[in-house]
Amino acid sequence: MSKCKAEGQDTSGTFFQLLMFDVKGRQKDCKGQQEIIERCRAMPGFKAEHFFQMGLHSARDCADSTVASAAFSAGLHMMMTSKSPDYRVVAAMYRKLISLADIQTKDGVQVYDLYMEAHQLLIGLPAESYPRDELHWLISTAWNRAPILARFRRFEEAEKWMKLAMKLAERAPSMESSRLMMSDAVAEVELMKNQESNPMEE
Repeated sequence: MSKCKAEGQDTSGTFFQLLMFDVKGRQKDCKGQQEIIERCRAMPGFKAEHFFQMGLHSARDCADSTVASAAFSAGLHMMMTSKSPDYRVVAAMYRKLISLADIQTKDGVQVYDLYMEAHQLLIGLPAESYPRDELHWLISTAWNRAPILARFRRFEEAEKWMKLAMKLAERAPSMESSRLMMSDAVAEVELMKNQESNPMEE
């Protein structure tokens, strides 16, 4: 079989799977979409960008957000195991996964774990590899969870998110001037947490 013929078959197979995924979405067949995602993981010629397209479609058509999460997760895994990851696509996948996880459980363990995954990725990357705007999005959205949690006296959770935001900010040179303010805010939350735990202390 010639190389061109094989590539043509890969392209037609990819197109067919994307078409069937769209059909299953219109039929509200979330299970069928999940099965297509699993098949496509091992398909020659199937790319991370195709999984991203699937995620966008299922987020629109399927009430079950786990389908979109599965598509974005598959795409993220494929991109991160490639020889030359496109970190613009990686960042877009993380943003989508975090937003979907928030729908399932606001500020939950799954959401926090996704931020931590992104942080671990950033540690191993050269400076400026990860899109600056997306890094700032990670920092700001992690930090902005804290005030609401603190308002409801969930100080330990607020502190956890603030410290995560500070870790992420270490990877953003442009935010160096903000770190002192962030550190002061964490200290205030720690003080409130301690006062809550020991109300008799002055």
